[in-house]
Amino acid sequence: MSSPRDDQQPFGFITFESFLGLLLFIARTFAITVEVFLRRPETFGDRYFGMQSVAALLLLFFFPITCDGEGMEVFLWYIAAYLTTCLGIRIRRSWRRWRREAPPHSYYSGTPRLMWLTGRMRETDVKATIEPLVAFVAGIALLPLSGPLGTYLMCAAAGLMISVRAGLESEHLRVLDLHDAYLDQRRVAERFRNLRGD
Repeated sequence: MSSPRDDQQPFGFITFESFLGLLLFIARTFAITVEVFLRRPETFGDRYFGMQSVAALLLLFFFPITCDGEGMEVFLWYIAAYLTTCLGIRIRRSWRRWRREAPPHSYYSGTPRLMWLTGRMRETDVKATIEPLVAFVAGIALLPLSGPLGTYLMCAAAGLMISVRAGLESEHLRVLDLHDAYLDQRRVAERFRNLRGD
C-alpha cells in the first residue's frame, strides 16, 4: 500500500506538481521565442519577460547542437532577429513609460498581430489556435532551407499552444474559485440574516 508521500513524489525526488511546472516552464520558454514575432511589441506587459526570456536565449543557442542538418546560418539569423526584437520591445516599453501612457497588465502576453485577419475571433482563440498553426506551418516551410530552424519552430508551436492553453485553464480555475467564494458568501450572509431574524 502506497503512502501519501509516495503519491506526492512519483519520481522519488520531485512532486507531480513540480514536474508539471517544469514542463510548463519549458513550453513557455519555447513559446516566448515566437511570441515576440507574433505579437505587437508595444502591448507586452512590463513583467511578462522573466526567467523565460533568459532560458529562451540559452535554448536558442543550445538547441542547434541537438540537430543534424544544414542551415545553421539561417538559425543564427533567427537568433539575431529574436535578440533585435526583444531589444525593440524594451525600447517600446521605455518609450511608453516616458510618455506616461497607461500600461497593460504587467504579465500581459501581448496583442496578436493576426487579430485584424481573424475577424471576430476572440484574442484567446487566436493565441491558442491560429498562432501555433502559423508557427507550425512556418516550421514546415523552412525545413528544406534549415532543418534545425524548421524543427525548432514546430517545437515552439507546440510550446506556444501548451502555454496558452495552460494559462487559460489557470484563469478558468481562478474564475471558478471566485464564483464559489461568491456563492459561499451569499450563503453565509443569508444564514447571518436568518440568525438576526431579518
